[in-house]
Amino acid sequence: MITKVTFTDWEDQEAPNNSDLKKESLYLNSSDFTTALLATDSKVKKVDDATWLYLHKKDGSEETELLDKRGHKGTKEDPYEIYSAMALASFYKEVENGKDFKGKYVKLATDLSLQPSSEFGANNSDKVTWPGIKNFNGTLDGGGHIIKNLYGKPLFLELGEAARVSDLRNGYRQDTGKRL
Repeated sequence: MITKVTFTDWEDQEAPNNSDLKKESLYLNSSDFTTALLATDSKVKKVDDATWLYLHKKDGSEETELLDKRGHKGTKEDPYEIYSAMALASFYKEVENGKDFKGKYVKLATDLSLQPSSEFGANNSDKVTWPGIKNFNGTLDGGGHIIKNLYGKPLFLELGEAARVSDLRNGYRQDTGKRL
């Protein structure tokens, strides 16, 4: 059966640009790591500018709260979510720049690969070397997910006294230095 259809209420929708797609990718490209932004970066003026965390202005107030791009607050009931390789790179940069996440909760929301994907034109020479996170002092729930292709250092080099990491499958064998 063939019917005639007439569309009268079409609206043009803007397609996401390539940098927005990279922010949500499960793969980390070498160029992406350097573009991960801190929540306090002057380039982060609104949630769409952020690569993971941003300062949200509370309604009718000058007071701000730190949220992830999906609106999570970092509490036990509402942990920050790492849902992309860029978010993981931003997590690294936040800790390296003095935010230890003490009293905060972070959850890995998906499996990630810390290497570029050939789907996006990467080749074997584009390997990303992970530097390792130092001085994390919060709670990370891996949610049973894996971080694959972790070259360089282990995910965490040093954990603070209050740090808790659970249910994380790691794609790096710390005893041999070989990736899984």
